[in-house]
Amino acid sequence: MENSELFTHLKKIFLYFGVWKSKEINGIKGKLYDIYALYLKLAVILAAASFICNVFNANKLSRSGFANYGGWVSTTSVTAIKILICQTHNIPDRFENIFQKEAEMYNTNDEQLRRLHKSITGPILKAFLSFFFFVQATNVLILCLCAYFYYIYWIEKLTLHPFEMFLPFDRDKTYEFSLVIYVLSETATGSMAYVMDMTLLVFVIYYILKLKTLQQILKHYTYYLSKDKNMEGSNFGFKFRYADTREFWRSCIFEHQNIIAEVGILDKDMSKLFFIDFFLRTLQMAGFCLGCITAEEFMHKLFGLGCVLCSSSQLIILYWYGQVLASESLAVSDAIYESKWYEADVEIQRILLMMMRRSQKWLSLKLGKFDEVTLRTVLKVS
Repeated sequence: MENSELFTHLKKIFLYFGVWKSKEINGIKGKLYDIYALYLKLAVILAAASFICNVFNANKLSRSGFANYGGWVSTTSVTAIKILICQTHNIPDRFENIFQKEAEMYNTNDEQLRRLHKSITGPILKAFLSFFFFVQATNVLILCLCAYFYYIYWIEKLTLHPFEMFLPFDRDKTYEFSLVIYVLSETATGSMAYVMDMTLLVFVIYYILKLKTLQQILKHYTYYLSKDKNMEGSNFGFKFRYADTREFWRSCIFEHQNIIAEVGILDKDMSKLFFIDFFLRTLQMAGFCLGCITAEEFMHKLFGLGCVLCSSSQLIILYWYGQVLASESLAVSDAIYESKWYEADVEIQRILLMMMRRSQKWLSLKLGKFDEVTLRTVLKVS
């Protein structure tokens, strides 16, 4: 079964950047792919280690250089931490299950649910592609900046550096090689930072889809009960039976409880990562903003502005959909109220009341023990 356009693009992005390996890639091709994926991850981890190990030399920098240096320490560190945590929690292995279940939801025979699915994933795809465009535009900017500096070096023998990065050799004596290191480290870090954010958003979007599907079925349950009983199975992303109204409600309640449990597991696995990401991301944005303001070269200011836009976009997109997840979990209560719940027997009505009361406590991912992954948190630091 095929996935929606959004998840198809995500599969390609994860494949291109070594995060998720398709089962079709095996043999020699699979070995080469593993080497390529290892290179991308090691490039980010080594860049982070290089920045952190030289942090005590930062007192030699100017105020602008120190600010940019702090931004790059935060950028490489948070990306490296995400890579390590995703590997230790087997996040890539969970993708197979997510992609399979999303394909089942997308390939439903019900036209209403299919249109609902497209209406949700369509805008998200546009947001992701716009975000990806900003990331790649920043990578192109660093390429142009290094090309410009090399032109100045070739004409005037003047060595200018795009940002402060301590290397285990003299940057001025090996200037051409230093520019190559700048390009490789920045493009690898920028691309992997984008991809690692997508790995977190995949789960959030998947549960948003499940909540929206559940709401649609709850609101129009008489329509789905009247459909052909041969449609039993996984056409709607979860199992429910058409035998009678009672079995239908019980299946919906079980699905709601299943979503709550799965989001709870995700929150338990990722809450520390969200806290580290938020803390380092705010330091990153502060460093790039200060570096952009205090920079004397126009190209340095432009580069700093591009980094600020990318880092702020990453933060806003993640917390925007965290807010959507919380809002859609509350909307389950409205969907039950809008359904013909009064046609169910008293036992089911009592269970539905419990379901409504539980759905009025929203589902959210946590920043450790401090706050939630919602827009309110972003507004506190903006």
